[in-house]
Order: sequence, then structure tokens, then C-alpha cells
Amino acid sequence: MPSISAFYGIIIYMYFMDNKQHNLPHIMAAKVVKIGR
Repeated sequence: MPSISAFYGIIIYMYFMDNKQHNLPHIMAAKVVKIGR
């Protein structure tokens, strides 16, 4: 799943091969809680 954008610890992903649960492409937002060092 490719990431479209990232800002303020929020990453926007796009699902486009998930045809079993969803008919149309959709997006998901994920918040980054921990940052690795």
C-alpha cells in the first residue's frame, strides 16, 4: 500500500488492491506513536 502523504505524525495510505472487502479504492490515516532511533 503506497503512502500518499505524511504530516504532523499522520501518514495517509491508499488501498487499491483490497477488492474483497471494498469495491472502490479508499484511504487510511495512521498516526505515528513511536519514532525509532
